Amino acid sequence: SGKRTLGLIPHFVKLLFLSLFVKQLPKPNFSMPSKKHTMAVFRDFLEAGKITPVIDRTYPHSGTTSARSLSITSNLGRILS
Repeated sequence: SGKRTLGLIPHFVKLLFLSLFVKQLPKPNFSMPSKKHTMAVFRDFLEAGKITPVIDRTYPHSGTTSARSLSITSNLGRILS
């Protein structure tokens, strides 16, 4: 079935097209928020307790080499030293 293969793409394209002619539909806006704004929202979420950082494991400062070798194989987080 074509709907499963293409997912919501046909519906999205239809809405983009209709938004040019129908006043009730918002005009397409593909702008990205600034990094400053994004970080402010992120900070607000952290301060409100809506998101919390997860620390999987810690390494002593002497174990930095082994920690960095793990970061090469995984994209899940950052190594802070």
